[in-house]
Amino acid sequence: MEYRVEKLRELSQYIARGITPKYTEDLNGIFVANQKCIRNYKLSLENARIHDINQKGITSEKIVQRYDILINSTGVGTAGRVAQNFEDKKFTIDSHITIVRPDSTKIDPIYLGYALKNQQMHIERLAEGTTGQTEISRQRLGEEIIIKYPQSIEIQKRISDILLRLDQKIELNNQMNDKLLKIIKIQYFNMMNEITNYNNVKLKDIAIISSGKRPRNKGTEFNIPLIGASGMMNYTETYNHNKDIIIIGRVGTLGVIQRYFDKIWASDNTLTIKTNFPNIVENYMSTIDYNSLNRGSTQPLITQTDISNLDIKYNKESFEKFESNIKNMREKVRINQIQNNILQDLRDTLLPRLINGEIKLCNDE
Repeated sequence: MEYRVEKLRELSQYIARGITPKYTEDLNGIFVANQKCIRNYKLSLENARIHDINQKGITSEKIVQRYDILINSTGVGTAGRVAQNFEDKKFTIDSHITIVRPDSTKIDPIYLGYALKNQQMHIERLAEGTTGQTEISRQRLGEEIIIKYPQSIEIQKRISDILLRLDQKIELNNQMNDKLLKIIKIQYFNMMNEITNYNNVKLKDIAIISSGKRPRNKGTEFNIPLIGASGMMNYTETYNHNKDIIIIGRVGTLGVIQRYFDKIWASDNTLTIKTNFPNIVENYMSTIDYNSLNRGSTQPLITQTDISNLDIKYNKESFEKFESNIKNMREKVRINQIQNNILQDLRDTLLPRLINGEIKLCNDE
């Protein structure tokens, strides 16, 4: 199979930053994706804001098209993140993101998207800046990112299809989980509203609440992820929590709630909750106004005592019935999460090998 190697600019119709928005609350404006919208190779418009097109117009090339590749181009920790747009929705991007528009006469657009995802770490290293702000210029993207691709467009599409099918299955599982968790949340509120015979208790009366621990060293005797206040970090240790634990961010990013069913290390930026009523407590914790509990002066902070003394109305019979009723749905969510971890590992293993031609496809020339 013959491969070609070309600069990114030679395979793109258009490489440019987005707009400087004039934000509005008017829903008649146009959505603007920002850096928060790109994470884990995925584009989400959940955090997008609205631009007032009456104050400032937008040229047609700034409207994101299907298969456009979006690259975060500013910001420490965010510059270099890559995602591809598969939506038909009309939206644009702000000036912190670069549009890369594939030239479909030269390369399969989806293949180019995966080729750039494969080079995300390289793209991150293009960031420049000495004043706390990092920038990735479109010139460096176009000149320094080199794309290796099969000369056969058919082979490109077959590689794209393998990777895309994995991502589509992951997304399908995520959508299913979102629906199941919404159903569980509705049932939780219905149950809490229907309780008439209850006691007002403290959360510590129905749960064990502990502070996470600072990692001792960088030993890797067991491959256990470290969980910080905002998510999983690139670190391993030997601190062993039991399965099914709720993690709450207590420093910096307050009230980030995560549920884990495997061994993890909970850092000292978190609080851990173990209880016989994990689904009730998980949903209850999502209703708390954590800003009202903030005790920090230089950065947000909540304490173990604050969480322990939260009031919750309690009826043992109702709680046990709820946990039993939603057990199968929560188990399905867990199974989907496990399957997604496997699929993501498979995708991330196949991605560089397929792009670099290390895996021979059937009927390769």
